[in-house]
Amino acid sequence: YTIGLFCIENFSFTEFAQRALEKKYSFQFAQIQKINIKDKFIISVPDRTIQIPLEEVEPFARPACLACSDFSNEYADISVGGLGSHDGYTTVIIRSKKGEMLFRSAIDDGYIEEADQQPQEKARIHQQILTFSQSKKNRAQKQIATLGGD
Repeated sequence: YTIGLFCIENFSFTEFAQRALEKKYSFQFAQIQKINIKDKFIISVPDRTIQIPLEEVEPFARPACLACSDFSNEYADISVGGLGSHDGYTTVIIRSKKGEMLFRSAIDDGYIEEADQQPQEKARIHQQILTFSQSKKNRAQKQIATLGGD
């Protein structure tokens, strides 16, 4: 089985970048308990949660990420990520029969639970994933064109 993660980009924060974010948002990197990337860069520290627009952290993205066009791991059996999901849950896209068997087995064996969702909620999440996927593809095409590729 291949389980792929939704991935906007991976970040490499230099000491200078860390200090700039610490000053702007009044926290210390050493205090970070959790980082989550959904439609924002979300940092949890002991006393609060800080939501930073993705545009502010994009300059710290690994260069290879800017040329990557696959947000939702389209070739995985199952793709998972936080985009669109409520706290404590993960959005799941089942992409193959093997993925469907794995997912159903995990539910049947009690490893995971499936949240009840209204069709409108599923449609909203689906649209978010499509939007992020297309945005990442567009960004990759621009990056490759800038570097002289096709």
